[in-house]
Amino acid sequence: MQEHGYYSVKLEQNLLNITLVGSLNEQAAGTACQQIKASIVGLNGDKVVVLVNCLDYQGSTPQAHQISNQTLNWLNQQNCVARATVYKEKIHQDIVKHQQPEIFGMKNRREFHCFDEARQWLLAQL
Repeated sequence: MQEHGYYSVKLEQNLLNITLVGSLNEQAAGTACQQIKASIVGLNGDKVVVLVNCLDYQGSTPQAHQISNQTLNWLNQQNCVARATVYKEKIHQDIVKHQQPEIFGMKNRREFHCFDEARQWLLAQL
């Protein structure tokens, strides 16, 4: 099956930027999560903060949520000191919280509606 949705995973020093656009399926989520893990493993245990840009995110299939939830569980066991997620609409935030219970595994996390505020908050956590 072909990937649906767009994702970008970029590591800038100790800030991992993840962008999700459109509706993601299992294949897109799997590839994005592999890139996330590879980026964090490449830090060799150094601390990292994660910024997830969901401003143009429209949703994910149940299978994509399952893969993301597994990656969140793994991420919660790494040296990730903070995570910020930016949503345009509260409905997407509520759906993700319902579909991915591992999101609550990280205590130092916040949701934002402004990308710049989220980035500033994360950089202050380093």
